[in-house]
Amino acid sequence: MNLLKLPWGLLLFLALAFCSTSTEAQNIKRKPFLGAAFQKTDNFLSVTKVFEGSTAYKLGIQETDKILSINAIVFSQVQDVVAYIPTLSVGAPIEIKVLRDNKKLTLKGIVQPKLMETSPTGEVIYDEVPFKGGYLRSIVHKPKGEGTFPAVYYIQGYPCSSVDYASSPKNPSKQAIDHWVARGFVVYRVEKPGMGESTNTPSCETIDFETEIAAFEAGLLALQSYKFIKKEQIFLFGHSLGGLVAPVLSAKHDLGGVMVYGTLAVSWYEYLLDLHRYQSEFFGQDYEEIDNDVRNVYDFLYDWLVKRVPLNDMKANKDYEAIFNNPNNSIGFSNNQVIGRSFDFFPSVSAISYYKAWKNTKEPVLAMYGEHDIQALSPQGAETIARIINHYHPGNGTFLLLQDTEHLFLSVPDMATNAKMVADQSIFQTYWLENFNTQLTTQTVSWMNKVIAAQKP
Repeated sequence: MNLLKLPWGLLLFLALAFCSTSTEAQNIKRKPFLGAAFQKTDNFLSVTKVFEGSTAYKLGIQETDKILSINAIVFSQVQDVVAYIPTLSVGAPIEIKVLRDNKKLTLKGIVQPKLMETSPTGEVIYDEVPFKGGYLRSIVHKPKGEGTFPAVYYIQGYPCSSVDYASSPKNPSKQAIDHWVARGFVVYRVEKPGMGESTNTPSCETIDFETEIAAFEAGLLALQSYKFIKKEQIFLFGHSLGGLVAPVLSAKHDLGGVMVYGTLAVSWYEYLLDLHRYQSEFFGQDYEEIDNDVRNVYDFLYDWLVKRVPLNDMKANKDYEAIFNNPNNSIGFSNNQVIGRSFDFFPSVSAISYYKAWKNTKEPVLAMYGEHDIQALSPQGAETIARIINHYHPGNGTFLLLQDTEHLFLSVPDMATNAKMVADQSIFQTYWLENFNTQLTTQTVSWMNKVIAAQKP
């Protein structure tokens, strides 16, 4: 079985399309945006989607067009186009030749900047956060009007992908943001280093977890500086791996409260052992095979995540040849990375004691689990977080089960349906835009308002 059943095709699509820009910040310059999604067919890159307002849209590119060349350069792979577009300059001329209905067309125009998010009920501010000699892109959604507001700091999960949803307003995370803003909360995000329009920062694919946490902490300090924010009413919302960032920050900073969803309380080493043993069951793998798989990776995971043996030494171990030499290995190892992150990233995740971080969190905590979350596996992580909080700070911990909900905030009837969608991305890519579970925002808003009402004047 492959480790971490995640929507890889979707993540590639996100990396291509979900970037946007602004003129609010002086140091981050607007980046070019082609605004087309492709798939390879018959030795051509065929256009599958064109985004309104983009370069492709203004050139007149249509779905099903086959790309012959861009500025006289022939591309055979989607990733080559993705790598080329950032080399262009906004406002520069561009020429794309396409094949449409067996006719060759030459389309000329001007390179357009990336799109910007909009809000149906609020204002959107594109800003920047200084970080390690460069700048991280930050995006703020605030309710319209004057005054000060409570805030949700949305901390995303593990992938190296942008959290700018300008090209996908129905993205479940964007729907959550819109719901929170409509109910009077500012919502804040910051890109990971190297993602979106972040400039001159380290690459997300090469950093360790400590650096990622430092980036989110820089974002928190920037959020606290806004005059329209009630500093005592800032709530962290940690999703997935972001739920491990949240307690590290809350242990160091005074906040209004902390919310986590689809996360864990134990080390990454313990989680991956459970993932091999229990997630495979959801996908129908034979139980004896599951047990053998766990036994085959047990020593590897311990050396990698606990002992932190360097990659070259791991590769030199003949016991691990079957893992490194298998392109379908259950670890997700490829090109010296593990599921898109550096080999050293997850050992740094595993090194932190999250029990200790939660012990040192003095604010109220809402720990949530979606009933059919195949990535978080079970409610045990969220339940444990609530117990830890209540042990050290009685009455501050709340566990919440979101019924009929999966990892990305979607409504699903059962775990089997979720497993089917994760395995078949053609189903998921349509389903995920139409099935956001509003329980998430209804319940979190209710909890935050209770916490705010209980604060001392």
